[in-house]
Amino acid sequence: SLGDAHDVRFDPGVIRSPPFSRAAHPRLHLVGHEQNTVPRAQSGKIAQKLRGSGEVPSFALHRFDLVGDDETSIALLAQPELTDHAVAVLGRALLARGAGSASPDFTAVVAAPDARDVVVVVDGDGPRLERSDVSTEPTVVGDSAARLLLLWGRQPGDPRRLTAPGGTEALATLRSLLAGY
Repeated sequence: SLGDAHDVRFDPGVIRSPPFSRAAHPRLHLVGHEQNTVPRAQSGKIAQKLRGSGEVPSFALHRFDLVGDDETSIALLAQPELTDHAVAVLGRALLARGAGSASPDFTAVVAAPDARDVVVVVDGDGPRLERSDVSTEPTVVGDSAARLLLLWGRQPGDPRRLTAPGGTEALATLRSLLAGY
């Protein structure tokens, strides 16, 4: 009983009630509280690298769409983990839309300096992306960020960031294949 001051201290549990309604007060800052949004379904190795990198992949993906060809976007898109994700997780999806635009025995190597090559393969097993450690004649060469944009079905603002030693026809076929999803 409250009148006798029994068990009434700084935290009177008897008088607890839900808080009164009031205007919403957001407690999170969009940028300051952004979390790594890499899905758990990805392979542990890629997810571990992304979590350990300190970078926020969602901003790498969306920032380029909003800002463009600047140094920060290029640095974020050049992360090898993003290319690994495109090859290992998104590979078939990235090629699904343009799958009929190449001959059934098409192979192209998309290279970037100081990085493992990405090989675009169309054969009896269907279109797919693969990684290669074997040095072969590249079909297309570009910096890592420009190469990732090509894989996503996009192109850098400065087209000189991609060159086509395999010829412009091979580059056109690659762009048709990698039409995005």
